[in-house]
Amino acid sequence: MAVEWSANVNMKFYGMTRATEENVIKTQFESGRERYRLKNSSPKIAFSVQLDLNTKAEERAFWDWYNDTLLSRTETVYLPDFLGGTTGKEYRMTEEPSIEGQRPKVLTLTFKEI
Repeated sequence: MAVEWSANVNMKFYGMTRATEENVIKTQFESGRERYRLKNSSPKIAFSVQLDLNTKAEERAFWDWYNDTLLSRTETVYLPDFLGGTTGKEYRMTEEPSIEGQRPKVLTLTFKEI
């Protein structure tokens, strides 16, 4: 079951990049001929987004949520659809968040569709 995003952290994601995960299985025969088939009927998409943490309290709230609710990426999170759909989607954070800068601090997050 997906967890909700922290109520004390904004959801103004920006700078999105997306990449489709490899969804093809290749079989090569001795003759040199190759055949391809899909792993899944629809490929999963990986996203990288950035988020500004404007205050120290918001930064603290994010890390508390990350450690105590998301359990350091073991849970999935329910977020708005990054591709602009009208409903939310379930995502898994795939890498440790990175943070840089002074104020606002820029948090970089990577997610994969579930």
